[in-house]
Amino acid sequence: MTDQHLLQKSAGKAGELLGLTEWNTDLTLIRIYSVLARQTGSDMKLMRHWVQTPNKQLDGKVPANLLTTPEGELKVLSVLESYLN
Repeated sequence: MTDQHLLQKSAGKAGELLGLTEWNTDLTLIRIYSVLARQTGSDMKLMRHWVQTPNKQLDGKVPANLLTTPEGELKVLSVLESYLN
């Protein structure tokens, strides 16, 4: 298996666990999953809720809807990382 294949497989699994129907398969989604898991104690119910709920810091957009583009992923990751500080 190539590194690219493993990356796609890991991103796919992260997308499935978060209940996403569509996502961009790359390292950013894996980072989003990791930060979200750290913030929620890996509580899948809370993680899915956060991803599926409109967020004020994302101009009222649902994070899951932004995860279909690299730009959207970076916005979501930025919001999640801001919670860590």
